[in-house]
Amino acid sequence: MSENYFLEHIFRHLQHEPTNAQKEALGKLFYFLSSIESNEIFILKGYAGTGKTSLLSALIKSLPSFGINSILMAPTGRAAKVLSSFAEKPAYTIHKIIYRQNSKSDVSKGFALNFNKYKNTIFIVDEASMITGRSEFGSPFGSGCLFCDLIQFIENGSNCKLILCGDDAQLPPVESDESPALQKDYVESFGYKAIVSQMNDIVRQALDSGILSNANLIRKAIQTLLENIPRLKTIGFTDVEKIDGTNLIETIETHYNNNGIDETKIITRTNKQANKYNQGIKSRILWHEEELVPGDRLMVVKNNYFWLPENSPIDFIANGDMINLIRLRSSYNFFNTKFYDAVISLSDNSDFEIELKILVDSLHVEAASLPSEFYSNLYKEIEADYSHIENNKKRAEAVLNDQFFNALQIKHAYAITCHKAQGGQWDVVFIDHGWLPDTEPDIAFFRWLYTAITRAKEKLYFVNFKPEFVEN
Repeated sequence: MSENYFLEHIFRHLQHEPTNAQKEALGKLFYFLSSIESNEIFILKGYAGTGKTSLLSALIKSLPSFGINSILMAPTGRAAKVLSSFAEKPAYTIHKIIYRQNSKSDVSKGFALNFNKYKNTIFIVDEASMITGRSEFGSPFGSGCLFCDLIQFIENGSNCKLILCGDDAQLPPVESDESPALQKDYVESFGYKAIVSQMNDIVRQALDSGILSNANLIRKAIQTLLENIPRLKTIGFTDVEKIDGTNLIETIETHYNNNGIDETKIITRTNKQANKYNQGIKSRILWHEEELVPGDRLMVVKNNYFWLPENSPIDFIANGDMINLIRLRSSYNFFNTKFYDAVISLSDNSDFEIELKILVDSLHVEAASLPSEFYSNLYKEIEADYSHIENNKKRAEAVLNDQFFNALQIKHAYAITCHKAQGGQWDVVFIDHGWLPDTEPDIAFFRWLYTAITRAKEKLYFVNFKPEFVEN
């Protein structure tokens, strides 16, 4: 394959004159795809509005013309859905591809690294900024380190290569200062040579977008370690507005009617703030008197491996998955806790319904999920029901396989924190930074704001922002 042939196909799918940054990235990609070296990993980094997504889309659509097989992956189901949409090809979660369940009949045995049977395949991972590079204690997946397992999976294939794509101005994984999978030094610590292409220049079309213009302002503040937040711009743009509480409820309701509930999202900094929004939306817009009603949009807040039938298209219900509440059946007040029998569907796979038990207490906690102390107490309460089992090990197994102990933890999903929003995009986004200290915002706040802004596709609202944050 000649470089001219390569570029000709890419340009055909780009449908516009490539920018200098895109040309430079394509030159490096051609070298990477043509190279016989097996110890290279490609890192494609690009900020919002730089044309990274259009370049990646053109590359994926062109690969069949070069006789190259590709597998598309992302850290979450929502991010995989976005990737599949612009690539026009199925995309999967990383977990779906690289792990396999140790026992179909016993989920407590966890997930092992899958067998990589692929040959001569390019694995393309989008939203790589979300990939954790540290071992997570108690993780049922492989070594507990997602990036480590991803690298091992690629190595286990035959002549397989890896392209990591992402935006390192976004929020890094929880408890990390940077996004390790996009850091050259970190990737090369695994014995690979990292070929890095960084796209910085905003494409001309993006300059007309208030959403992307403001994202660019915040990104520059992150790059230059600016101590003062730049004044966000709303004047001259129709897709960005500042709004206060006076007409907030009315505006959200208007977008629910015009854009749909599933394309309208409120993004907050804390779970406590998200809880307040969710309560207000249910009572003042949706007029729900009950804490849960059929039709509620919910979000899973803890991985669950218990409820899926053997014919399930997914291996587990993941933390962060958006679900629709289809039916509520019996309610129970056991162990000082409220449960429901329910039928749900995943927002990303609405044809597949799951019958399960829901744990109501998680709706109200101000943390991301229920604390370990809650489960310690619940374990003791349920264990008492199995006191007739004399063998300690068998009694523990009975508790761990009890339906109530495995009830799904959920929160309402009309408003969510930015970490939960990462990887997704919605037509309309409302951002509320909530209470802020009097000190100047730090880089962590800038990353939060940048990530929140770039979740919006068509309309963005700055809700109750400090006056000094937004131009008059």
